[in-house]
Amino acid sequence: MTTILCLEGDPTQWYIQGNSPTLSELTGSGKVLAVPVIHPVQGTLLLSASAFGSFALIDPPGEEGMPSDIHVPAAQVYVPTVAGITVTHSGYRLSENPAEAGNRISNAMKTGEVISIAVSTGQVFLNGARVPFVVICEPRS
Repeated sequence: MTTILCLEGDPTQWYIQGNSPTLSELTGSGKVLAVPVIHPVQGTLLLSASAFGSFALIDPPGEEGMPSDIHVPAAQVYVPTVAGITVTHSGYRLSENPAEAGNRISNAMKTGEVISIAVSTGQVFLNGARVPFVVICEPRS
């Protein structure tokens, strides 16, 4: 089963394959939920339950299990934008281990800490108390 997760402030429709998160998982102070996504990129969406305002879980319009359609040549970190994820901007290429970056981001979301993530072109700064979600995108050709 595939479900689409839409989050306030970012128009991207994140396709989740398998069980979609429940309301109790998506709400509650201090919780960070790791949600595997398959479209428009493949990766892990880290969702801060205390930092987002609204969300929608909807059924996809067509076929089940839509594959990733944005080419990500190396591990990247995507932060929410008003434009959403696009072919020309799918995030920032990580200069550090993706699993370690994901753990640091998740911890910052839990503690409200401000952290920096090393990317190929500089640093991405995240306020863990305010960022609603971040996606660690897996390389896919």
